[in-house]
Amino acid sequence: MGNSLKAIVAFVPSNKCQKYLLEDLEEMPVDKMVDLSGRQMRRLPVHICSFRELVKLYLSDNNLNHLPPELEQLQNLQILALDFNNFKALPLVVCTLKQLCILYLGNNKLCSLPLELRLLQNLKTLWIESNCLQYLPEVVCELSLLKTLHAGSNALRTLPPQLQCL
Repeated sequence: MGNSLKAIVAFVPSNKCQKYLLEDLEEMPVDKMVDLSGRQMRRLPVHICSFRELVKLYLSDNNLNHLPPELEQLQNLQILALDFNNFKALPLVVCTLKQLCILYLGNNKLCSLPLELRLLQNLKTLWIESNCLQYLPEVVCELSLLKTLHAGSNALRTLPPQLQCL
């Protein structure tokens, strides 16, 4: 019953419904981490973006397909989990989060990655598995600190030659 109720509530944009989904998350958590995974959300509540000291944001297993521009305020974010959602394209606002070290994008519907991904020069781990990628975008090779790349379960046909430079 709980998941069914959350799925119904996720479609209703009222403040009471959002409060139910967020379980009264009104202020910055002490551990600087917010986990909103599996909440059936179709949009990220914008007030989360006011937690400017946030370091970890888990939005896995929802129904998200876009993010608000206010996400750019989270400049201390180091881990962002967007896996198991409905993204067809990576929201460009993610590429403004310069402190990101780990980015989870697996199990979405991504067919490409934007050139702006190169701005994430602190990225060490990138999960892009189980998407719709037919080639590994060359921009991945511009992430000089990248140590871990998970790109399995895509329709990859070729790998960029620059990959060996990582």
